[in-house]
Amino acid sequence: MRFTTLLGLSAAAAPALAASTASLYVTNDCSESVYVVYATDASGSYVQGQKTLTTGTGFQVILAGLGYSVGFSTDSNYYATTTPKLIMGYSVNSDDSLLYYSITTDVGNPFASQSWSLTSDNDACTSVSSPNGVTYACPAGSFLFFNLCG
Repeated sequence: MRFTTLLGLSAAAAPALAASTASLYVTNDCSESVYVVYATDASGSYVQGQKTLTTGTGFQVILAGLGYSVGFSTDSNYYATTTPKLIMGYSVNSDDSLLYYSITTDVGNPFASQSWSLTSDNDACTSVSSPNGVTYACPAGSFLFFNLCG
């Protein structure tokens, strides 16, 4: 795999956490850079960050907490009010051990003319390939794969 960054964790801690924590693996197969903005509660406190994914690179976000998101754009000025964004909202609920997720857009879809997909290693997780805003749920320890332009 091309994933070299593990958010907020040492390499030694990752295997133990993986059994009970959801992760999102993002791969950029687009011909241009993709800008990823994320927020999580992976380390027990609020963490936010940005990552530029050049063509052929990937990134992992540990999904933890309630009411967080991971956003994607082809514009480096992500926070501008006119920048199109694809957004994955999520919550990991420890009460019912479920990961809730949905895909929406803001100011348009920066990948409207390109394919993308959200899939999982768990058959209980619904695959998504359009920003339909529907909320899905699957086991909290699932691994999700967000492939852009692939």
